[in-house]
Amino acid sequence: MTPVAQLVKKILFVDLFQGLAITIREMFTPAITEQYPRRRSHVYERFRGEPRMGVDADGKTLCIACNLCAQVCPENCITVKREKNPETKKFELTGYVFDMRRCMFCGFCEEICPTNCIQLTPAYELARYDVRDFVLELPALERGMDKTHYRK
Repeated sequence: MTPVAQLVKKILFVDLFQGLAITIREMFTPAITEQYPRRRSHVYERFRGEPRMGVDADGKTLCIACNLCAQVCPENCITVKREKNPETKKFELTGYVFDMRRCMFCGFCEEICPTNCIQLTPAYELARYDVRDFVLELPALERGMDKTHYRK
């Protein structure tokens, strides 16, 4: 564009009117803002969020310490601590650590679990003040993550 054309464009406020045209056009389109704290977002059926460990009616974990979830995890964020019972010759769960700092919520652990013990729930509010709160041990996985309550 020539310098004369640029000067005419600036004098006639062409850029200003183009911006106003965009603003006026957008004023009449519906708003897409989510009113998050007052209205929760819709979570789809296949959404994978907060991990939980299933328990039976007696409060005993459903995990059989097969270690399949730890083996299939691409990020190695699951550690299954287990010991072999000499009487039954089966593994018994002694500890379970789920490191959410590394988890990419792929759902492989949920798919491979033979007892449907590990579940990725639809809970999506996972913000924490301390990064160490994202390393979940067995009791925290069974009861769920503690909810953070905010004050005004």
